Amino acid sequence: MRRVASNRPRTPGTTLPLTGLALLALIVALLGQSGARADEPMGAEGCATCHDTAFSTWKKGPHARAADRLTLAQKADPRCQTCHTPHDVEGLTGVQCESCHGEGTYYARSYVMRDPELARLTGLRQPKAEDCQRCHVDGPSLRAFDFEEARQRIRHWPEEQ
Repeated sequence: MRRVASNRPRTPGTTLPLTGLALLALIVALLGQSGARADEPMGAEGCATCHDTAFSTWKKGPHARAADRLTLAQKADPRCQTCHTPHDVEGLTGVQCESCHGEGTYYARSYVMRDPELARLTGLRQPKAEDCQRCHVDGPSLRAFDFEEARQRIRHWPEEQ
């Protein structure tokens, strides 16, 4: 079998001639065999199976309790739910891990998480200021949002500085 040369630039360190889309399709096919559902988030409890330290810190933090800060009227208001309980799945209240890091259905497999590039290609995100500012906007808060200050308050990985 003869290999056809490609004129596309290769990403340094790439060893497989698969595009991100082809790789994602392969992973989707493999995960489909396991019964994983792409339309439902795993929730923080699912992340806790491998990331127990991060989960414990999250559980004590403001994101886990975001829905508890709402009045009954606010809990019925979809505008409030968008940020305080962004996943419309029974039992998932508060700001779950996937609200910031992306839906984990595809990247949560251990063989994917061991490969940072593969995890990123399948949806894992490192939150940036603009991600947080989707909810942390001028409004109900009394102070302006400072990404670096907020990041330190919710720090949930021991190696984070």
